[in-house]
Amino acid sequence: MEEKRQVVKELVKRGMKVKRAVERVGLARSTFYYQGREREGEEELREKIRQVALAYPSFGYRRIWAWLRREGGGVNRKREWRLYRQLDLGLRRPRKKKGRKRGGEKFAVKEAEEPQERWAVDLTEAWVERGYRVRILNVLDEATRYYLGFWVGRHIGGVEAGEVLEQLCRRYGPPRQLRRDNGPEFQSKAFQAVVSRWRIGEVVIPPGRPYWNGAVESFHSTLEKELLGREIFQNEQELRAKLAAWQQYYNGRRLHSALGYQTPEERWHQLTLKNPLDKEDKKELSS
Repeated sequence: MEEKRQVVKELVKRGMKVKRAVERVGLARSTFYYQGREREGEEELREKIRQVALAYPSFGYRRIWAWLRREGGGVNRKREWRLYRQLDLGLRRPRKKKGRKRGGEKFAVKEAEEPQERWAVDLTEAWVERGYRVRILNVLDEATRYYLGFWVGRHIGGVEAGEVLEQLCRRYGPPRQLRRDNGPEFQSKAFQAVVSRWRIGEVVIPPGRPYWNGAVESFHSTLEKELLGREIFQNEQELRAKLAAWQQYYNGRRLHSALGYQTPEERWHQLTLKNPLDKEDKKELSS
C-alpha cells in the first residue's frame, strides 16, 4: 500500500492530477490522503529494533521480533515488521548459486530428534591477517544444534580430530552416531581408534553431497556471516579466543529459527529432561 502511495506522489509531482493518478495506480483517494497516527510507545519500540539490528547485523525481522518478545516486549509481529521497514533495515538476500540439480535424491538417514543421538562434524576455513589459511573443525549436536566444540590449527589431521572427539566424549558422553564426510582426517587410524573405543556408529556422506550434512553446513554459513566474515584475526590465538566467546553466545543467547526461536542450550536441557537416557544405556555407551 505504501508503495502505491509513493507512486501517486511521484505522478502528482510530475503534474498529474491526484484523481487521475490514484485511478491509474488503483488506489482510493481516501487511502492516499489518510495520515495514520503513531501509536503510543512506537518511538521507543523503533529505537529498540534499531539497537538490536545494529548489535546483530545478521538478524532479520523475525529473529528481532523473537528477541524483543524474550526481553519482555510482547511485540506484535506485524507491528514490528512495519517499524522494521520504516527504518529500512531489510537484509539483502544473496543470489542463489547456479549448480547442478540434485534430482530429488534424499538421504536415507533422517535428522536426529534427541540430544546425543547424532553429532555432526566437519571442517571450515578462515584467514588471518598474516595471510595464511587456518582450518577449523566443528562438532555440533544435530537435534539441539548445540555447538559442542572446535579445534583451530593450520593443519588438522586424524590425531587432532581424534583428540577433539575424545575430549567431547569424556565431557558429554559419546553420541550414538557421528555424521561425517569421507575426508582423510576422519578415515585415519587415530580418529577411527577413538570412534571404535567409544563404540560410536558412523553415518558417512558420499563425495559431492555436503547438503546431506545439512545441520553443520547451515552452522558454517551462520559462523561465516556472524564472525569469520566480519572480523580480522591477527593470529590463531585471537581467532581461537573470539571463537570461544562466540560459542558461548551461540549456545546461550542466539535464537535459532529451526528450534522455534529457542537457544541451543535451552533445547538441549528441554530434551534432556524430557527424554533422559536410561542409566543402563548410559553405562553401556560409556563402557
